[in-house]
Amino acid sequence: MITTYEKLKNGFNTYAPKQFVLPNNASDTITLSHDDVTLTIELAEDTVTKITITTRDTNIDGVFYEVFVDGLEHGMEWSSSNYYNAMMKTLSTHKKNVGINHKGIKALHSWENGMVKVVLTKDEK
Repeated sequence: MITTYEKLKNGFNTYAPKQFVLPNNASDTITLSHDDVTLTIELAEDTVTKITITTRDTNIDGVFYEVFVDGLEHGMEWSSSNYYNAMMKTLSTHKKNVGINHKGIKALHSWENGMVKVVLTKDEK
């Protein structure tokens, strides 16, 4: 479990761009898209099990930044230099890289055909 949907909604919505405000009621999967950025949240009842964000690598400084850094890192207090370092390495090498924050939330960064994907899950270690 990463967090509860209620905690995610409250923290994320405070800082996320208006196009990505999470709905009050959750379903098994929530998908929001805007400006080549897609946010997908997978749930098991009220438990967030996986968060996926995809975008073109040219959009990292725009809406992606607002969703990942403002919404998740700041809004959920998940900030980590490990996330930043993994993203920068993925952008330069086009290889998969992992960053894990102080709360044990793992961000797997990958690149394919100009698209960046970040998958957040709870680190099982």
